[in-house]
Amino acid sequence: MAVTYLYLDDEDPERVRPFIRAVKRGVDGLDIVLDHPSPYRDQIDELEGKDFDGLILDLRLDQFTGWAAEGEDAEKADYRAATLAQEIRTRAAEHSAKKGERGQGEYPIVLWSTDERLDESYERDHTSHNLFDLLCVKGHITSDDEGVEDEKKASWVARRLVALAEGYDAVAATRDEVGRKKGQFHRFLGFDERPEFLDERVASLEPFDQRLLFRPAHEYARFIRRELLETTGPLIDRSTLAARLGVDAAASRDADSLFDEHLADAVYKGPFALGWPRWWAQRVEDVWRGLVGADRALRPLPASERVELLKERTGLKRLHAATPLLPDQSSRFWVSCRATGAPIDPRDGFVLDSQKRFPWQDDDYVSFKAVRRGLRETGLRLSPSERKRAEMAKKRHG
Repeated sequence: MAVTYLYLDDEDPERVRPFIRAVKRGVDGLDIVLDHPSPYRDQIDELEGKDFDGLILDLRLDQFTGWAAEGEDAEKADYRAATLAQEIRTRAAEHSAKKGERGQGEYPIVLWSTDERLDESYERDHTSHNLFDLLCVKGHITSDDEGVEDEKKASWVARRLVALAEGYDAVAATRDEVGRKKGQFHRFLGFDERPEFLDERVASLEPFDQRLLFRPAHEYARFIRRELLETTGPLIDRSTLAARLGVDAAASRDADSLFDEHLADAVYKGPFALGWPRWWAQRVEDVWRGLVGADRALRPLPASERVELLKERTGLKRLHAATPLLPDQSSRFWVSCRATGAPIDPRDGFVLDSQKRFPWQDDDYVSFKAVRRGLRETGLRLSPSERKRAEMAKKRHG
């Protein structure tokens, strides 16, 4: 599927185009069309008249630093990204209230900006966070800094842009097809029939409560990504998958074969899967039982035994067991550190102060190593009940 994003930025085009080129190289079929922001009413009319799959916005659209130098006869924009995004979302909701009619604005909205602008404005205004599907820092996209996580760099951004556009199409199409049929929430997650392991409580909550349809696509999209894909629970990410199998993914040349081939039945195949690879936790355990037998439960085993069994039953010899961060810690891994990605046994981890909203979501953890190093730069915070325990651990380990 060819995907086109319209990108509105008031900055000098020559400063912006390197970011665009880097992201476009990340995946075939992605196009990003750069344009300058127009005055508010003109911009709304222009957006409704253009054909694109998603919208990228700079945080500040009212500075007009570069386009006039190219001879553009345009007025300076008088608004910021959140103002425009809010109007788009409001109009989408108004249109989608009419059953069977997909409205203008049912597309992903992505925020691109700089660290400085985010610190000054966006991070302080939490009310605007639900308006955007993805946040990208321009400097991270082309950074070679090892401290920048891979998922913030160009190739990951490219895949997520495509995943968002395709995901919006998928949830809108499912919504239009399902209508007001009850108990159809599994259709939004890529299943034709409801699997037994899916938590039935999801169906009774917005936006899957069929009594509340017709809902705008961005409400389904936000719920699926934030409450299922971006939390640990029914779905787990790659680092948590590696932890549960006891595998050191970075050191194991057969890790991709294990995850992608032998665990293919556990892969999440619903909307946004390209940008947010996930596995169904229950199906991972089903695959394990199918490989090694029901009498060898996964969780009680240390990592070394898990990996030896996997090597024996799959024939993948280039798998290596993960090891604890400290000698006195357990290798019965089940979660991954949110700060470092390292596998940890929950008993050795520290629970984070999360915004967990639903009963199917698990606690998030960090390792002692992350706690000792400090969490300030990560944006993570320990649960109040864990802070005393963390201080005691620091004193004990020095």
